[in-house]
Formats: sequence, structure tokens, C-alpha cells
Amino acid sequence: MHDPNLAARYINQLAWLADRTLLVQDTPALTMTSPIVKACLDIDVAVIRPTGKPPFCDALHGLRAK
Repeated sequence: MHDPNLAARYINQLAWLADRTLLVQDTPALTMTSPIVKACLDIDVAVIRPTGKPPFCDALHGLRAK
């Protein structure tokens, strides 16, 4: 799945891959960070962590960084 927000809502474990390499695999709360999202999806995001809910990404620029 390539939508981290959707994945974090419904999946207990996320596996983050970059260049065919597993960077990290664990719960969304532990693995969804701005640097990991940037490394895997090449998007600058702020990760929002609402109390009692899964984290979600808010795109800072809305475009893929190149």
C-alpha cells in the first residue's frame, strides 16, 4: 500500500522500503516519522500524532521532491 495514512489507520505493522531495502518494520506509531516517509516516498511531510488515534502525514509541499 502506498498511502501511509490509510495504512496507518488499518494495519498493525508497517514495513517501510526504500530502494528495495527494508528500513524499518513496526507499528505506525513507532515507524511513521518524517525522515522515514521522505526516504521511502520522497515526500516532505509533517507527522501529526493525535491522542488515541494513529499518526498521519500532512504533506508540506504537496509535490514530490526532485
